Amino acid sequence: MDMGEEAVRLFTDVGVLIREAQEAGALPPGDPERLRLLLVAVLQGIAVLVTSGRAPLDRAESLAHDAVALFTGGAG
Repeated sequence: MDMGEEAVRLFTDVGVLIREAQEAGALPPGDPERLRLLLVAVLQGIAVLVTSGRAPLDRAESLAHDAVALFTGGAG
């Protein structure tokens, strides 16, 4: 898979998580696209912190998991 395909997959998967969390009542109803953009921005920020050395690599997975859980009410 190339980077473009990976980006599409990321946005698709995050969209599914957001919609599922909204349907379960873990997130308020509203524009899922807005929440999706916010979550992807946070995940990309984590990636930048790790790749720049400002966050340890061994914490990357737990940071990403925590971000998803925060945005999806624990559905991640």
